[in-house]
Amino acid sequence: MNEPLYFLGCNFPEKIASLDCPVMLSINGFFKKRGNKYTCRKQPFNGGNHPMIFDSGAFSRISRLYGYKNHLPTRTYAQVIWRFKNCCNLVAVVVQDYMCEEYILSITGLDILTHQRLTLHRRDRLVEELDRLAQDTGEAPPYIMPVLQGYEPDDYLRHFDNYGSRLLPGDWIGIGSVCKRNANPGSIWAILNQLPTGFRWHGFGVKRTALQDGAIRGCFYSVDSQAGSLGSYGKPRKQTKYQYANDWNHALNYRASVINSPVQLSLLPQLYHN
Repeated sequence: MNEPLYFLGCNFPEKIASLDCPVMLSINGFFKKRGNKYTCRKQPFNGGNHPMIFDSGAFSRISRLYGYKNHLPTRTYAQVIWRFKNCCNLVAVVVQDYMCEEYILSITGLDILTHQRLTLHRRDRLVEELDRLAQDTGEAPPYIMPVLQGYEPDDYLRHFDNYGSRLLPGDWIGIGSVCKRNANPGSIWAILNQLPTGFRWHGFGVKRTALQDGAIRGCFYSVDSQAGSLGSYGKPRKQTKYQYANDWNHALNYRASVINSPVQLSLLPQLYHN
């Protein structure tokens, strides 16, 4: 079984060089709140040589945490990517997707089909903006990771079809709106089981519970999670969910526990056999 690459979630560029493992850095980490406004940092950072993904910070922005109201304008997102892409071993940037959990739909007031269309629109705009910057500077643009969104398995298959010729065999593609399903690995497998082979799937927020299932673990090329830097793995629980936030030794220990966790023989392929 091929082991998926595990990208440790991080919001602080200045911490990354010391982590010495693949990292997913939220674009929100480049912004600091000053008064009622967020301003983007200007100074470069040392990202080390380990693989890095820039994430759009979609959940925080669409759920309107921390005073965010929506995604960054795509042109701004592209400019921030371009400013910092040479500070690290950047292997992908994630499109500005729109999650499809009921909680998120209740915030936007939109439906799954609209969120899928918006995700595609944002993907196309990001391609345009990064291509424009590439032409202006003569530098190659980074790989753009598409994201499939939905909730039921058929939603994801429809979104895959909607991408059409934008997707090619071998592409590295994210699967969104699965981070809240780790307690029910069968719901993750039901999605994976619908999708075509020949692509490299990335699981956003897929944690240890789901990855201990052999069928699920074997389907993912890569996963990411901030669970190690947010939860209480290996330590007594306290009153607050984020009592160990930004404790990077704690986060690295969690990452090691995921990678080294025993993989169980899965019954899911039999239960969800087409």
